[in-house]
Amino acid sequence: MSITVGSGAGWTVLDLGAAEACCAVSVRAPGRGGGRPLVASVATAAAAESDKQALRGLMAKVDRKLPLLMALGRGRYRIRVMNEPVVPPREMASTLKWAMAAESDNPAHELHLGWLSIPSDAGQSSHRQRQIYVVTTPAAPLASAQQLWREAGLRPKVVDIRETALRNLANAAAPAGESQVLVYADPQGVGFIFVHAGALVMDRYIEQPVSDVQQASTEGRQRLHERVLSELLRSIDVVGRAHPSMTLSRVLVAPMEGREGLFELLRERMDPEATRLQLGELFDLSAVP
Repeated sequence: MSITVGSGAGWTVLDLGAAEACCAVSVRAPGRGGGRPLVASVATAAAAESDKQALRGLMAKVDRKLPLLMALGRGRYRIRVMNEPVVPPREMASTLKWAMAAESDNPAHELHLGWLSIPSDAGQSSHRQRQIYVVTTPAAPLASAQQLWREAGLRPKVVDIRETALRNLANAAAPAGESQVLVYADPQGVGFIFVHAGALVMDRYIEQPVSDVQQASTEGRQRLHERVLSELLRSIDVVGRAHPSMTLSRVLVAPMEGREGLFELLRERMDPEATRLQLGELFDLSAVP
């Protein structure tokens, strides 16, 4: 998925990330004159991803003619950092599959797998082994999901994960070549996406249900927000030690429904100062509420 669409007309994304809700959005690419991508329609459905009728109804409210991208829920896949095997490119997939199979209950042929290179720091020793992100999902559950999608009339062109989608969003908001961290939240927790020169450098996710925040006392809510701040500062320190030449230029905070007070704490305590992610600067939102 990419915020900047080349010569294509745009895309429709179906997000299956929430436990009991799904959402879809259609985005049209800017014309030859440039400008922002247009968010043409947005729809949500309070239903599980296994509800075929709900999926059909949801997709009826967005543009079915555009290429469809599916964003998997976090529980559907596993993402981890590994040393990059020193093998020819044609052997990379099989080597990683066998390495991952040795650490799980799934044989190598029962895993779907992809990987992303993690940029190395210019100041690091040439003898230091490069690292990669490896994403795996068991083949059988994914095949069952794909069968359900077909029965619901869905034909996804790409199946994506949240970390790469959020990387694209952070990159779209970042000045060329700069490094920044995107802080975002969903009903289950808060995450950080570090990007540098277009690449995903590190991701971090904290389990912290928004219901806990909303039900907490003023003091309890402050402690939960302090935990996010502490983990963010720790993550910045880890990235700084791993990439000494990477200077964080911005801390971007996405909209966070139900976590009032967190942005204000980050803005007060962060250096560089936290700023809000303005989606209206990236997308034309005039066609949707």
